[in-house]
Amino acid sequence: MLPPLIDSLTTSLIANSRRPIKDDLNWVMLSNGAADLNDNVIFFGFEGNGVEPSFVAKVPRLPSNGWIIQAEYERLVNVWNLLGDSAYLHLPEPIAFFDIGRQRVLVISYVRGEGLLFSSKKRLWHDPAQVMELSLTVAHSLREMHDKAEKELAENEQVPSDFLQNLELFKQIYKPTEKESLAFVELASHFENRNGKYKTLVHGDFWHGNIIRGSLHNTLIFVDWQHSRWSQDVSTDVYLFLMAG
Repeated sequence: MLPPLIDSLTTSLIANSRRPIKDDLNWVMLSNGAADLNDNVIFFGFEGNGVEPSFVAKVPRLPSNGWIIQAEYERLVNVWNLLGDSAYLHLPEPIAFFDIGRQRVLVISYVRGEGLLFSSKKRLWHDPAQVMELSLTVAHSLREMHDKAEKELAENEQVPSDFLQNLELFKQIYKPTEKESLAFVELASHFENRNGKYKTLVHGDFWHGNIIRGSLHNTLIFVDWQHSRWSQDVSTDVYLFLMAG
């Protein structure tokens, strides 16, 4: 199956791309034999004699998981269109989504930069000042993206949220103090009485492993959007980032 898939990547990409693609592409597979069956196989696409990839192709190991990368493509297109000219500063570009036989394929632009997962392991979490600096930088980037991606709710539109259920689950797992319990009551009250007029696309898997500091513009770029969804509540992204740290 693999050689026909690689042979078809370039022709299928050219036929389905959202923007013009050259036909002199070479593909290299990222080998990870220990990966879970539910993960994706990753291919890097190189233009001509380039030494850095231009594209990343994701192919589910199991064809039945094609819906996952379809969801990621649709959400990337949503956010990319909403952010407009500044989209490249926040997320990879959705290039194409197509089928090769029974395999679904998502192609996005390659993001040049350093993943925060690796940089944080080396030096970050032992320095509170660096943790605070990073948290503020991430918060600013996340707020900017959410503000630009917001859409006004339609009349009588209700956006589902699992915030209160997650709050109860958190309390069961971590056994809050009396002071923390009072804070949770206040949080729940604010949530129940919210009257926002907008929704935005939350990332849904927002931790430092999915954040890259781009080398071209020194901005934070958020990747892996397969768990994103429309919501009036961005606290999930904030919570996941803080818990992962």
